[in-house]
Amino acid sequence: MDLETLRYTLQALANETRLRMFNLLNQRELTVTDICAVLGVSQPTVSKQLMRLLLLKVLTSRREGNFVYYKLDGSSEYGRIIQYVISASNDLETFKSDKEKLSGLKSRSR
Repeated sequence: MDLETLRYTLQALANETRLRMFNLLNQRELTVTDICAVLGVSQPTVSKQLMRLLLLKVLTSRREGNFVYYKLDGSSEYGRIIQYVISASNDLETFKSDKEKLSGLKSRSR
């Protein structure tokens, strides 16, 4: 673990949109469209945040047809830090509301 990457990981947790994205991506694989639908934010905003998180190596992605699926990568030290913070924050009303909206989404993945 290096200090600079840890600092960037903690900064990633300091943004409300990214925190909400982590909460969703800790549940299951999602596309940009899925995340936009749940969070009510624009596609460019979500795409920009996902690219930042991919650079930190806290997400995994895979392509299936026209869709790219993202998920929180719990195998990295930094991913585990994020998972811990999200798990410890499960009782936040915003997280609960986002999870309810997510459960209403039809999954595209096989």
